[in-house]
Amino acid sequence: MERLRELRMTLILLLVGVFFLSGCFFSSKKEITFKTNGGSIVKNITVKKGNKISEPEKPTKAGYEFVGWYLDGEEYDFDKEISEDITLIAKWAKVDDVDIGLDLGTTEPTMEPTTEESTTTTTSKTQSKTSSVVKTTLQQIKATTTKKTTTTTKKVNDTNNNNTGNTPVKPVDPVIPTPPTPVLPIEPVEPKKEFKMNISSIDVPDQLGVATGKKEVTIDFASATPNVISLIGEEELQEVLKSDYKDWIIHNEYAILYNTDCVGERIAFLSDTEIKTLSIIIGEKRYIIEYQETSKMWEIKYPTVRVIDGINTYYYNSLKQAIEASHRGAIVSLLNDIELTEEIKITNAITIDGNEHLLKMAGVPFTIEVSDVIDESITIKNVKMEADTFIHITNKTKIKKIILENISGTYKTSFVKNDGSIEIEEMNNTVTKEEDDSEDKKEDVKEEVPAEKEEESSKEDSSETSNDKTEEATEKE
Repeated sequence: MERLRELRMTLILLLVGVFFLSGCFFSSKKEITFKTNGGSIVKNITVKKGNKISEPEKPTKAGYEFVGWYLDGEEYDFDKEISEDITLIAKWAKVDDVDIGLDLGTTEPTMEPTTEESTTTTTSKTQSKTSSVVKTTLQQIKATTTKKTTTTTKKVNDTNNNNTGNTPVKPVDPVIPTPPTPVLPIEPVEPKKEFKMNISSIDVPDQLGVATGKKEVTIDFASATPNVISLIGEEELQEVLKSDYKDWIIHNEYAILYNTDCVGERIAFLSDTEIKTLSIIIGEKRYIIEYQETSKMWEIKYPTVRVIDGINTYYYNSLKQAIEASHRGAIVSLLNDIELTEEIKITNAITIDGNEHLLKMAGVPFTIEVSDVIDESITIKNVKMEADTFIHITNKTKIKKIILENISGTYKTSFVKNDGSIEIEEMNNTVTKEEDDSEDKKEDVKEEVPAEKEEESSKEDSSETSNDKTEEATEKE
């Protein structure tokens, strides 16, 4: 009887321990913790398991806009029933300062990075608390049963020897849940900005209302009547539209631009004359905005020519315009392949660097005519050519020499036509004459001509024979 009483006591203590452990894990009270990440404080909530909670009042934080409450990297659904202790983390969107003098029309939100520290800390605390409770309970059970361990063990062994009695039940170790892997939120896609650029100019009279020839030019980026067409890539166009207009460098090689002002979505400046082309520099990027007479529209496109003239750098979309505007010693560089439709006259000692681009023309691309006597040279290098004659040097040219370096391609008539006595220095050129099919056609024509003449002569002989016969018949009569 005493042995059975001890076994019952042991079972009761084990059941109490198991019940106590079950109460730790399956408590009907669940705590919801709100972590605001530097925002205003939101009080924690305790609810019964299986109930729902209402979304608390939105917290506030200087310089940030509240986005929502997130659990394990995902936005929390407040219609979901509470089954365990949870920690909800506030997510914020940083609001960038907007310059009043430069309203770009868009504000780029920067999402504040969400840390997993709160979730991890809460889970660790829960695990630590659970482990502590389990450890304490087991220690209590062990302390209670220690006094009778010897007797119980002996009696159990005796029972085993007699093949009677039951084996004591061991407590089940609690299962600690593994925290789920957090899922990072998807970054929002920034919307594209609509391209609505308009360029206009008006006359600026003097104080008496007399025309001065000056123009006030306005670039409107949010016009209801846009008149600018984009010939650049869509991604790069978006970079242009979202750039800071105050950082734009605008210039024209033939006009003086001054009093530039940028307000909101507009740039305005004065010009001493009417302009048809604008060079735009935005950081490391270069663009040309050019007016088209045929379509009455402006076009924004990539430049094809760069000119380094002294300390200044200019960009053009016309090689002829670039060379005509260049001064002595300037370096003209091709940025793209170019097909010319008219001859370009070189009148200064400059350097033309093709940068391995193709220069194509059905005629003569360059005519050199330097009338001033100067002890300098004209250099043309790194050009791939397709032309009838690449260079024509007139007898009026009085320059020291002409250097042709690393020129490749084909010509139909001649590589250089030199009407004067100018020295020409060639280096590493690989040009070949293109075979002309017109010579073969001329030979075919020459071969056909005798056949036609034979037919005509045979006709003449036959006509002479018939005439002779007619005369003989007349004489007989």
